[in-house]
Amino acid sequence: MTQQQQEESDVPSTHSPSASSSKQLPTVLIVGAGLIGSYTAAHLAARPDLCTTHLIARGNTATALKQLDSISATSGAGATATAKLSDLHLHESIAEFAARPTTTAGAASAPPPDYVIVAVKRGVAPTVYRELATTGWVDKPALLPFMNGIRAADEAADFAGALTITDAMWPFNVIQHGGVGHYVQASGGNVCVADSKAGRAFAVLLSAAGVPTDTSPDMDGIRYGKLLLNLHNAVSALTGLPIQEELSTRAARKIWASCITETLEVYRANGINPVSFLPYGIAYSYLPTILSLPTFLFARVARGMLAIDPRATSSMYEDLVHNRPTEIDFIQGAIVALAKECGLQVPVCERVVALVKEAEKKKKGTPRLAAENILDALELI
Repeated sequence: MTQQQQEESDVPSTHSPSASSSKQLPTVLIVGAGLIGSYTAAHLAARPDLCTTHLIARGNTATALKQLDSISATSGAGATATAKLSDLHLHESIAEFAARPTTTAGAASAPPPDYVIVAVKRGVAPTVYRELATTGWVDKPALLPFMNGIRAADEAADFAGALTITDAMWPFNVIQHGGVGHYVQASGGNVCVADSKAGRAFAVLLSAAGVPTDTSPDMDGIRYGKLLLNLHNAVSALTGLPIQEELSTRAARKIWASCITETLEVYRANGINPVSFLPYGIAYSYLPTILSLPTFLFARVARGMLAIDPRATSSMYEDLVHNRPTEIDFIQGAIVALAKECGLQVPVCERVVALVKEAEKKKKGTPRLAAENILDALELI
């Protein structure tokens, strides 16, 4: 039985994949109170008429959230969703959530969630999946991995295969405005989830909460397409440039373009067809040429790419600034691994990985390397 067939057979035909009664509102558990997790939590908790929202938050973030009366999230369209903290149920662990008191008469324990959104870094995702696998939930929640990189759903299935794995892709940047509690969409795009029964129900729910969500039968193609865009994260991290400034710097764009060129070659060798996120479905093969244009021409041709909040930075930039492990192994590092599988060389991606790992090891934030100097070094490869 295929994964989608499993989803179709295991998920009851209600708006709630594991609900025992169609009158019950679905329960959403969000694991990870970073920018994406908190943005999603604010939108969902602002609509207690749609669902019950739980958020796993730890450490300083949990302490800060508990001191607030509400949290809010502002969409790219300018609409702000504000949730009372009483409508956002905070927990410090999955075990604490699973052991919460039941509100169902006669039930020995609280029911499992209907949806589990995992919004953590890829490096810690296996730990989350192992925790989920120990809950012993009989009803199978839909698990949606909101994280970067390819093969996220496969990884989830490896560790938490008892859940209903429903692949998902988060498309846009989120920034924190004025401290913990208010989150702002900083770039464009719709969330995309697998076109399955659980995926379609979740897309309806999240869209109704103010986060436009599409479905796709080709989530592998979606993730491979998103990876091409994520290749710029390392450039922002190494140069210390916010994304808009990075895209306004020709040398920085040319580094990204070189990574894309190598990645497309690897894709071709592996028979991978990325889904295009470019306007009008323009093929990614044109993107390196567009990125390499002089800035005055690029600004005309790619106005949409520059239409990003000037405060927005890449997640990898934030990781280096806060001395956290980055996701480089799941972005350029994933391309290096794929290249080795088919005997190709990707020297630019390899060098970018090495530079990021060097910065990680030093724990001194972003190295703020001049894009021109990086480009000069790469052109010597």
